[in-house]
Amino acid sequence: MPDEDHPDGVVLIGSSEATIQAFSASTNALLYTLKDHTDIVCALTVGRYRTVVSGSWDKTAKVWLNQKCLMTLTGHTGAVLCILIVGGYLLTGSSDTSIRRWKAGNCEHTMSGHSDSIRDLCLLNESEFLSCSSDGTIRQWSISGESLRTYGQHGGSVYCLDVLPDGRGFISAGEDGRMCVWKDRRLLQTIAHGAPVRCLCVLPSGDVICGDSNKMICIYAFNPEFSTTETREKFFKELYKINNDKKSHLTIPSKESSKVSQGGKVVPLSEYFPKTSFTTFANVDKKGIFGKLRLFNLEVLDEHRLSRKDLQLLESSVSGRSPPPQEYFQALWKALRWPETENRLFPVLDLLRFSMLEEDISEELCSAENGESFVDCVCRVLSSELSTNRTLVLRILCNAFRHPCGRRLLVSHFDRVMAPVLRLQSEFEPSVQTMQATLLVNYVVLFRRHLLGVEGGITKCLRAAAELCQSIFEPEACFLLLVAIGTAVHGDDEYQKMACKLDIQNFLSMCRGCEVERVYKAAEMVSNWIE
Repeated sequence: MPDEDHPDGVVLIGSSEATIQAFSASTNALLYTLKDHTDIVCALTVGRYRTVVSGSWDKTAKVWLNQKCLMTLTGHTGAVLCILIVGGYLLTGSSDTSIRRWKAGNCEHTMSGHSDSIRDLCLLNESEFLSCSSDGTIRQWSISGESLRTYGQHGGSVYCLDVLPDGRGFISAGEDGRMCVWKDRRLLQTIAHGAPVRCLCVLPSGDVICGDSNKMICIYAFNPEFSTTETREKFFKELYKINNDKKSHLTIPSKESSKVSQGGKVVPLSEYFPKTSFTTFANVDKKGIFGKLRLFNLEVLDEHRLSRKDLQLLESSVSGRSPPPQEYFQALWKALRWPETENRLFPVLDLLRFSMLEEDISEELCSAENGESFVDCVCRVLSSELSTNRTLVLRILCNAFRHPCGRRLLVSHFDRVMAPVLRLQSEFEPSVQTMQATLLVNYVVLFRRHLLGVEGGITKCLRAAAELCQSIFEPEACFLLLVAIGTAVHGDDEYQKMACKLDIQNFLSMCRGCEVERVYKAAEMVSNWIE
C-alpha cells in the first residue's frame, strides 16, 4: 500500500496482540501501530483513498483512515475472518457462518447458506463474488445477496480462493491439500499439493503462489516462460523486492493466545477435554452429486447401470420428508457395486454419506438384515487405492454415529471396522489422516458418554490410538488424535495408567515440539495426565 510518505509501499500485518502493525516495504522498519481491536486481528484489506478495513476475533470490522479508526461495524456473532470491498459496499465473512453487506457503516443485508465458518471472499466479476467455508463448499453469490450456485469438491475445509486473470474461473484450496482449478463452472484441474493450503494468490501471469501448513511457500507456474532462470530471478526480485542487505529481516512480535479454533469457531481449550459430541459431515452439493451420478451412470456397464426410475428414487428420497421406499435401497445397493477402479464410485459414496444422517435411511442400512452388507461395503472401499473414496467412507462411518442404530452397528463391529482403518497408508494424504483420527474420536465419545453396556471399549480405543500415533503427523490429525486420547483418559486413573504403558510417548514428544499452538498445548495437557 504505497502512500506519499512511503512510495515503495507499506506492509500491514494483523497481530495476535489485537493490533495492526505497519512496516516499510523497503526498509522493514516499523512505521506505526493501529490499536482499537480487543482480540486477534485476522483479516485486512485496503480500499480507495488508502482506507484500511480490518476484521477481528472480537467480532467486529473496523475502517481506518490516516491511522485513525473511523467506524466500527458490529453485528456478527463470531470472528470476522475475511473482508471484501466491492464498489461502494463492504462484505464481511464470519465464523457465525454468515456474510454481511455493509454500506456507510450500516448492515444492509445478511447472506446465509454456508453451515460453517466463512474463510475467504473474492470478487468474481462486477456483479458476483465467491465465498469458501469450513463446511467444504464454495458458493457463488450476486452482490445483491442471491446464492447462485455451490461448488463442492474438497475433502475438508476450504481455506482460500482467488480469481483467474481472465475472470472466467478461480482456484480454491484447503484442508485436503489440493488446489482445484475451476473454469466455466466446472472443475478443470486438481493439483495435489500434499499439505493443507492456508493461503494463495493468482498473479497476473496466471502463476499461483500458495502458503501451506508446513511453512512452505510454493509457486505453481502455468506460464511456460517461468521455467527460464532469467525470468525466475526477475520474478523473485519483483515479488519480494529483495534487499541488498541480506542480514535485514522482518520480525513480528507475537503473543500466545489461550484459545484455539475448531472449524473456525473460537473456543477455550478446556472444551476439548473431554469431547462430548460426535463429529458428522452434513455439507452437501446435491446438484453436483446427482450430476456426476447421471454422467457416470451412462459410462458403466449395462449390468451396473441404474434405470431412470432408480435415479429418480435416489434424487427424491434424500429430502427427509418421508421414509424412502424399499426400491430406493435396492437402487443404492446397485450403485454401490459400481467398479472402484474407474473412479466413478465417489458420487455414490457422497450420496451415502449425507443419507446416513437421515434416521430412516440409517436404520435400514444398519439393521440386522443389512448391517453386515453395509460393513462389507465399507471395508471393501477402505482397501481402495483412491484417496477420495477412502476419505468419503471414513465420513460415512462418522455420520453413522448420528443415530442409535448406527452406533449399535459400529460398536458390534469395532474390530472389523477399525482393522482396515488402521492399515491405511496415509503418509501423503492429510485428509485421510484427519478422518482416521476423527473416527476414533467418535468411538471414544461413544464409549465414554453412551457406553451401551459395552466393556473394554476405551481400552480398544487407546490401543487403536497407539497404532495411529506411529503414522499420523499432519497437525490437524495430531490434534484430533490428542482429543481422542485426552477424552479417553480424562478423569480416570485406570485409563491414565493404561495409556502410560502404551507406545505413545514419542508421539506426545513430537506434538509438544509442534509449532501449531493447539497441538502443543493439547499435548502438554495429555502428557500431564499420563506421564
